[in-house]
Amino acid sequence: MSISVYQSCMPSLLGSLQNLSHILGKAQTFVENRKVSTDVLLNYRLAPDMLPLSAQVQIACDTAKGCGARLAGVDMPRFDDSEATLDELRERINKTLAFLKTLSPEQLEGSEQKDRK
Repeated sequence: MSISVYQSCMPSLLGSLQNLSHILGKAQTFVENRKVSTDVLLNYRLAPDMLPLSAQVQIACDTAKGCGARLAGVDMPRFDDSEATLDELRERINKTLAFLKTLSPEQLEGSEQKDRK
């Protein structure tokens, strides 16, 4: 029995973004309970050469929507990288999830055979 490209990609993309949104929800609770500035968290880096959290979320969304769009052969939606709050980052994730959910298994069918340049 073979597995389709849709089956191998979409659950992972959707699940990862849903998990990321859940983590940001926990971060929002932390910020509120500890009276920490949201700016501190959004600009936090785990390592000096790492992009801040806000950029990491933007990149995760761009990667997921880019993967889905390329496999389906459709235009990737563009989002401004202007999120300044955890809620705005979660909204970006929700927009990305909504886009991915518009892609059907039929749109991705045969994409493993397409020549990508």
